Amino acid sequence: MRVNEKLAEIFFEMSVMLEILDDNEYRARAYNRAARSLEKLEDDICEIAKRDELERIPGIGKTLARQIKTWCRKETFEDYEKLKSRFPAGLFQLLDIPGLGPKKIKLLYKELGITTLGELEYACLENRLTDLKGFGAKTQEKILKNIEVVRTYSAFRRAPEAYRIAQVVGEKLKGIFQAVRLVGGLRRFQEITDDVDFLVYGEESAFFDILEKKKLLDGMKRISDTHIEGFFDGLRIDVWISKSFDAACLVYYTGSKDHVVKLQKIASDKGLTFSSSGIFSKNDSLLSFNSEKDVYEMLDLAFIPPELREDMGEIEAARNGSTPRLIEPEDIVGIFHVHTSASDGSLSLENVVEEAIRMGYQYVGISDHSKSAFYAGGLDERRLMKQYDEVVRLREKYPQIDIYWGIESDILPDGSLDYEDEILEKFDFVIGSIHSGFNMDKDAMTARLVRALNNPYLTILGHPTGRLLLGRDAYEVEMERIFDVAEAKSKVLELNAHPHRLDIGWGWCKKARDRSIPVAINPDAHKPADFDLTYGIMTARKGWLGPGDVWNAQSRETMREIMQSKPWLK
Repeated sequence: MRVNEKLAEIFFEMSVMLEILDDNEYRARAYNRAARSLEKLEDDICEIAKRDELERIPGIGKTLARQIKTWCRKETFEDYEKLKSRFPAGLFQLLDIPGLGPKKIKLLYKELGITTLGELEYACLENRLTDLKGFGAKTQEKILKNIEVVRTYSAFRRAPEAYRIAQVVGEKLKGIFQAVRLVGGLRRFQEITDDVDFLVYGEESAFFDILEKKKLLDGMKRISDTHIEGFFDGLRIDVWISKSFDAACLVYYTGSKDHVVKLQKIASDKGLTFSSSGIFSKNDSLLSFNSEKDVYEMLDLAFIPPELREDMGEIEAARNGSTPRLIEPEDIVGIFHVHTSASDGSLSLENVVEEAIRMGYQYVGISDHSKSAFYAGGLDERRLMKQYDEVVRLREKYPQIDIYWGIESDILPDGSLDYEDEILEKFDFVIGSIHSGFNMDKDAMTARLVRALNNPYLTILGHPTGRLLLGRDAYEVEMERIFDVAEAKSKVLELNAHPHRLDIGWGWCKKARDRSIPVAINPDAHKPADFDLTYGIMTARKGWLGPGDVWNAQSRETMREIMQSKPWLK
């Protein structure tokens, strides 16, 4: 996490604590404003503090400047620690419950004395919320259901957090073992995970004692002579121990289980035994493999990348020579779905273009929010025309990159887009997305999306299932029907690369590939850090996508031809 994001998180936390404690409404708003300023800030806040220029930042006064300087030295400050000491820590877990914001939590705390998830659950079971202003029986029932969702998700981490923990623990393990390799689901790339697996190598027999002495893991226990389990930052860590490095063990512990079972069957048919200790010959001698490629070759298979090892046809593909060449970061030529400060982005349109050039892109698609998204500063028709004039000016100023003018248009409940056709036809491309009304039944939601896809001006269906990882399930929709219309109407499906979305998921990516429906790996960028497509690319790879399957992996010249012909208009 970047320095600015860490401090912004603390300021947001303070604003919530102050609001719930009913301490000081002005201070709560001040910390909230400061946090939002920090999120949009490009320069390192501590570097700005060294230059004594903090008060030039909107929302930062003398008191906040002093606190920031202290935080840069100590990673905390007195007012924050005092506030935390007065605030029941369990209330923060209530914020994870959909539909409960600071105002409602304050009411629960003040009126019913609720400070933990368990107390809230008990209060719901005792029917104590129904008489509270702003609640009622239906709200109470919904809270009970969402408590179960929170409990289910609490053991999980999104990919960025899981990989951060894996990197920290991996470095610590390298100081103990001769070799350390990340294995398990995280090596295959999981969007969310509840554990991190490591395969380690070494001759030492007292590894458990060493790990215990160094206090590397919390709650550590020895499961067997080759398996140690513990926790780091609340995430379960499994350490699998092998006496010597062998690539067959790496394949085994990477998994998945179903993938390995099929490999074991192939090995058995050859008179071999494949176990967690490696591959053994008919006379029980251990065979040695220097690379995973050698393991697959022994089994008469082409190498299968870790991301694909899910028993979804990858072994059959490896047998018949059709394993795909997966997308790489350098294959991405341009980006779409980028917001500017005209709506809710932090960069001006020109700054977005400059950032895209800096990152080596050959084209960039501007797509601010549409007028229905008033909460995000959506553009009305007058502001749209002003932005178009700016696009024309920047096209002349920056000939080294193609600038496409688009919009992220809200898909309304009836499936229409929130501009008239005479406005939509002016754009180079249109992303259609759902931002409200997620609770429709499957038939209604399917009809809504089908109507949107039938709009000739819609180019890309944005974050198609509406999910937020560990936050909101995908809405009910008949995805096969969506694929039918997208294929028939030459539409593009988005793989939203924001790590909280990764929507569409990798399973749907594979289905899109099978039906030759192009997928755009889009950043949904609101600030410079969002330009990073890392997790979107990892999702695409797991979904079998190669350069030919990804819309924005096409050359500048090819994209120009597409924009001129607009195949989605049919």
